[in-house]
Amino acid sequence: MRQTLNKLWFRQYQRARPDAVRLICLPFAGGVAGNFYDLAQRLSPAVEVVAVQYPGRQDRLREAPHEELNALCDAVFAELPAVMDGPVALFGHSYGALIAYELACRMLQRGDRLCHIFLSAHGPQAAPRPEPVHKLSDSGLIAAVEGFGGPGAELLRDPVLAELALPILRADLKAAETHSVSAAAPLPVPVSALFGEGDRRAPKESLAQWRAFAGGGFDLQGFAGAHLYFQERLEPLAEYLQEQLADCRVRSPMPVTA
Repeated sequence: MRQTLNKLWFRQYQRARPDAVRLICLPFAGGVAGNFYDLAQRLSPAVEVVAVQYPGRQDRLREAPHEELNALCDAVFAELPAVMDGPVALFGHSYGALIAYELACRMLQRGDRLCHIFLSAHGPQAAPRPEPVHKLSDSGLIAAVEGFGGPGAELLRDPVLAELALPILRADLKAAETHSVSAAAPLPVPVSALFGEGDRRAPKESLAQWRAFAGGGFDLQGFAGAHLYFQERLEPLAEYLQEQLADCRVRSPMPVTA
């Protein structure tokens, strides 16, 4: 029987079969759990999407967003045991890809049953820039976000929305840009590195670097679109996830031991 999840941290948007694999989705910088609502609808009932809601946004607005990525990973990790009552996969987009990788390391160390990791739109190393994005002025930060592509970026031109969103976005970007990926043995589960074919911020070459972290199989897959490709054309990604997760219920990877 599925356990009750902590509704402060996790969102579920659809019904799924009792034997459905859970796909834990981790949003991009400035993103919210609701960014995965459409994906949840598309994958139901074979895949149960559980989207993470980070502190500092929407109903968690009174909480300070994390400026250090490992601290956020530790907080999410502490809530995961309730999720681990069946097969689980991780999908992290951009900032969320770094969180997904760090969570995978922690989960496998603990012996959790993790069957697949999808790392989207961010390589293990941040793209070099003359100045970190989180240190830009408000106008510079807005311009940078618009340059990432995808729907909704223009909303930051609204002063009211910008006042709410920019501190959260800046904290998330600081966490990502000051983070160094943990050095660990290659993960003994399948890893998929996903990218938008028009994404200049996270091109194919940067996603290919995840191959060195994959010890259970690696797939590098591109999709039409830019940095937020999955919000532009959801169907190809949904089909890919369904194909990769079709046998997740029968996989039983060996956990990493200390």
